[in-house]
This record gives sequence, structure tokens and C-alpha cells, in this order.
Amino acid sequence: MIDEWAKKGVGIGCMHYGVEVEANKGGQEFKRWIGGYYETNYSCNPMWSPDYQSFPDHPVARGVKPFSNRDEWYFNMRWTEQKGVTPILSAIAPVETVHFKEGDKPNAHGGNADALKAVKAGEPQHLAWASERPDGGRGFGFTGMHNFANLM
Repeated sequence: MIDEWAKKGVGIGCMHYGVEVEANKGGQEFKRWIGGYYETNYSCNPMWSPDYQSFPDHPVARGVKPFSNRDEWYFNMRWTEQKGVTPILSAIAPVETVHFKEGDKPNAHGGNADALKAVKAGEPQHLAWASERPDGGRGFGFTGMHNFANLM
């Protein structure tokens, strides 16, 4: 049903736990619909306080001022290869956000070798994004919103 809507150009947005799907049950669709997704045992979802200082020149980011807040921000996402995905909130995750040590078994949500490698490399982690699909529709993903108090 969602795929039919997407093919008609309907916008699709997902937040927090709504961006987590199984790689072989929704992963490819989420890449098409919103540009990326959280993959268990690859991505990571720790509580941390990213410091957002700069934003892209994109209508979604218009008027956003620098901020930081503690939340459960997901990162090391799986991304589409298609053009049209714009990171909106990006930050460098500290190494201590990955609760994983070399030799450990991957933790479904706390960390894994892939997330640790990305963090150690200092790769910016995209925590909110907007996408424009080839079918003319739009999508967005937002990984925060575990702490509803952040809405205040």
C-alpha cells in the first residue's frame, strides 16, 4: 500500500523507531521512500547530545538555529545511492556512544564493528534528512524523539 502511494508522489516521513526496519523486510523500500533506514546490528542508537552548528541551504532547515539536546539519536544508517537525499541534522558521534568493543558480538542497538569504525573515522552522522524521490515524491527521516520533553 505504501509503495503504491509513493509511486503516486505521496510524501512519506518516519521518525525515531519508525525508521528501523529489517534489511530484507523494508530496507530497500525505505531507501526508495525516505532515503535511508536504521538496520539492526549495523546502525546504533545511543543516548547522546549532538551539537548542531550548521545546516544545509534547504527549505526544511530554513530558520533552524544551532542547538543541542540529549536524546536517543540513531546513526550509522543505511543510505540509498540515488541522488536527492539532503542531510539536515548532522554531527560527529563520540566514540563512547558505541557500546561495543572489538571482539564483542554485535548488539542490536548498542553497537557493532561497523558503527565503531564509522565513529572512530570521524564520519559525520546524519540524524535527520529530507529526500526528493525520482517519482516526484518527497520523504524525510528523523532519528530523535525518544525524549518527548525535548518538544518543550
